[in-house]
Amino acid sequence: MTAAQCPTCGQTLTVRSDDRLPSHWKSDRARLAGDPQCPSSQEGTRHWPDQQAGKRSIRVKNPRRTR
Repeated sequence: MTAAQCPTCGQTLTVRSDDRLPSHWKSDRARLAGDPQCPSSQEGTRHWPDQQAGKRSIRVKNPRRTR
């Protein structure tokens, strides 16, 4: 099982089998209130580097480089 950290809201989520973040909201309250999903929902994580967090690895998106 692979986990990834959402770059927008910071939640650690289980990555789907197609290496994408699942649909998610910033909080359960936001979901129940009918707010739109987090902008990073369905974002691909295949090329994100893995970082060790205890015994498991978590994919974290690196910030974009600026010139």
